[in-house]
Amino acid sequence: MVTVAELAKDLNVSTSTVYRMLKSVEQSNAEPLIEKHKGTTYFTEEGEKVIREHLAPIERNDNQCSPTTIIDEQEENAEILFLREQVKELQDELSKEREFSRTQSEKITDLTDRVISQNEQLIKLNENQQILLLSEQTKNKPPLLSEITTDIEDAPHENKQGFFKRIFKKKNR
Repeated sequence: MVTVAELAKDLNVSTSTVYRMLKSVEQSNAEPLIEKHKGTTYFTEEGEKVIREHLAPIERNDNQCSPTTIIDEQEENAEILFLREQVKELQDELSKEREFSRTQSEKITDLTDRVISQNEQLIKLNENQQILLLSEQTKNKPPLLSEITTDIEDAPHENKQGFFKRIFKKKNR
C-alpha cells in the first residue's frame, strides 16, 4: 500500500490533484479506494490502480500540461484578467482624482490671487482716505499765525500799544 504523497510523487503531480481525482472517482466506485491508519491515508490495491489509470494520461512531461494544470492556468488567467481590469479601473479613478485635485488647486490659487489683489486695493483706499482726512482737517483749521494776527486786530485800540510801552507804562495819578 502506498500513501497519497508517494503516489503523487510517482505520478509527478501534486497531492491536491490526487485528492481531487480520488474524490471524483470515489463517487463512481462502489469499493473503497483508501484506508486510513494512524492519520495517514493509504491507497488500496484497487484504489492505486484506478488513480494510476485516471492520472496516467496526464502525467507531466516537460513539454506537456495536465488537464488540471490547464484548468488551473485558465482560472489563474481569469483571475489575472479580473485583477488587470480592477487595476485599470483604479488607475482611471486615480487619474480622475488627480485631475479634480489639480483643478481645485488652480481654483484655490486663483482665489488667493484675487484676495491678495483686493487686500492691496483696500490698503491703497485706506491710505487715500487718510490723505483726504488730513487735507480736510488742514482746510478747516486755520493756521496758528493767522489766529494770533486776528486776535490782535480785534482787540480795542487802547491796548494796541507796543510791548515796551505796556511794560513801562506810567500810571496817571
